[in-house]
Amino acid sequence: MRNERQIRDEAFHWVTRLEDSELSEREWREFEQWIDACSEHKKHFEESMSVARGLRTLTRRELRHEVSQPLLRERLMGFAKLGGGLQRHFVGFRLIRPIAATACLILLLMLVSPEFPNSLLSRNADIEVASYAADSTLTNVTLPDGSSMVLAHGSVARIRFDTDRRAVSLASGAAFFDVVRDKARPFSVNTGHMLAVVTGTKFEVKNAGAVSRVSVQEGSVTVDTPGVQSAPNGATRKLVMLSAGDTVHAAKGSEISAIQKTVVSDVGAWRDGRLVYTDALIFEVIEDARRYETRPIIVDGSLRNSDPLRISGFYSISNIPRMLRSLGDVHPVDVLITEEFIRLSLRPTD
Repeated sequence: MRNERQIRDEAFHWVTRLEDSELSEREWREFEQWIDACSEHKKHFEESMSVARGLRTLTRRELRHEVSQPLLRERLMGFAKLGGGLQRHFVGFRLIRPIAATACLILLLMLVSPEFPNSLLSRNADIEVASYAADSTLTNVTLPDGSSMVLAHGSVARIRFDTDRRAVSLASGAAFFDVVRDKARPFSVNTGHMLAVVTGTKFEVKNAGAVSRVSVQEGSVTVDTPGVQSAPNGATRKLVMLSAGDTVHAAKGSEISAIQKTVVSDVGAWRDGRLVYTDALIFEVIEDARRYETRPIIVDGSLRNSDPLRISGFYSISNIPRMLRSLGDVHPVDVLITEEFIRLSLRPTD
């Protein structure tokens, strides 16, 4: 008969698997069978999920205090052990999905940095490097040149400013920039497969993992997709110049979309608690939802592998379940909402 620790380890496993959102149909059935097998399974799963939710919302000061508590420390160690190695965890952290990676990084930072600041900043002559993680609804950052960056909840960015350039790497999430004009030092934002370059303007960049988007509120932005030159699908690399009210997106390894028009005041609308979409890919909407919803959002393989659906509309950040339910009103999407998770799947056709 399994002991409590074994059940707890299984609960850790399922929490991190749900966070990965890559469950197959077989794994999904295994999870449902496991959680329904006995009340102890459900109890430990809910406890582990509660810790996972807390990790998203705790500020670093609160976390340093709470991590001294035995239960949280034990669960952090449990999350950090999952996956079989530091390398896998740090790859996961770069994608900001697995809780195991978050726990692993938290523990490491606590060991090497007693202060564990909100931003890790190094200065070397004329070079400034810093990393920022938004652990509140909005994180406002004044950059070294006086420009401003607003990070949406759950977003991660890294900057490098020197005498020749001002570079931001948006690892995940969304950011709005108000850039101080400096023709001698272009300001760039890189999502990994889309690059936006300006000298001075106001614009938004979103990194939803598989797809990135740039929208301009004021001034002009040049958008490039450096990665498509080596893409196997025949995509052609091109530069696109955007003006106020323009928006484009690009999937990884694909060409930049045609320019679409958006309402200028809707650029970066999440700063006012709104999510606004005009012909957006459903995966953009889902990634936005994941940043604001505490429960795991699981995308079934049938939906993940289908042709991306297009979404238009405006929604409140305060009611993500309502936004997801609405997807099923206009698209063939089934939305299952429980206390533990939310699941999206493609509705079977007759």
